[in-house]
Amino acid sequence: MLYADEQDSLMGTARLELKVQMTLAVTPDTRIPVPARFRYTSTDPYAVDVFFDITPHDVVQWTFARDLLNQGLSGSAGMGDVKITPIGPLQDRYLRFHLESSDGCALIEGPAAPIQAWLAKTFLAVPAGSEPTAMDIDGVLAELLTR
Repeated sequence: MLYADEQDSLMGTARLELKVQMTLAVTPDTRIPVPARFRYTSTDPYAVDVFFDITPHDVVQWTFARDLLNQGLSGSAGMGDVKITPIGPLQDRYLRFHLESSDGCALIEGPAAPIQAWLAKTFLAVPAGSEPTAMDIDGVLAELLTR
């Protein structure tokens, strides 16, 4: 597990990244190791990006709500394309991500402890409830209007 934290003091922007080894459950008996990178930036304070390095040339990105990940640490969370379920006793807990898209679905599991510790850092960077003040609303609107 590896943490990479950056703070741009001039812009007041935080970027937090966690690299963690996860597994792709292909069948009940077949599991493939999958490196994953969780990324959070204070400029998009509601979201978490996860990059699964399936192969060196095939990286799959998922973006979902930071609150969904937080809820998934203690109980089943999600109703749509992303569902997160904690597995096992608290001290050895894993998280199961059920990811579904038009291309298919995947079950990916990984250790909860490093994800929980990393997520706590995101809440230190942007506390729950203060997300609107962290966003650059004018920048987001300008970007949307240029499309």
